[in-house]
Amino acid sequence: TPIQRDVMAIVHTHPGGTTSRTHLDPRAVLGDRDAAFNAGIHHPGIRYNIGRPDNDSGEFTLWLAHPATNSWAAVDYEPGTAEFDVEQHGPRHLWNEIADAHHWWTNNDSPPRTRYGLTATPHSHHFWLDTSRNVIQ
Repeated sequence: TPIQRDVMAIVHTHPGGTTSRTHLDPRAVLGDRDAAFNAGIHHPGIRYNIGRPDNDSGEFTLWLAHPATNSWAAVDYEPGTAEFDVEQHGPRHLWNEIADAHHWWTNNDSPPRTRYGLTATPHSHHFWLDTSRNVIQ
């Protein structure tokens, strides 16, 4: 797919990054449609792809990329583990940004997509939750 090619092109042309571990299960972040919608609202322009091995192990890698900054992140999911390997490269730490958006989402009672709104004018636009006075920064 075009998104998959974009993500992998960034990773292959900008290899290596910093490594860390996370307790946040990548399935919770982008495996839930409402959580994924929230991540997109908070961080537009980040693309993602799922890489799976050629076996039925249940393992996968969540790839994140931001083409404008050549930033990328990879989070490795392995069934039965409580911590997951993270590798990030570029000026933006994409996994950290997506994790922060997920924490915002859970701290706001994990709102479904139907609670979000958009106000657009000829000069700007912004998203809000429940009421236009509750703007999402």
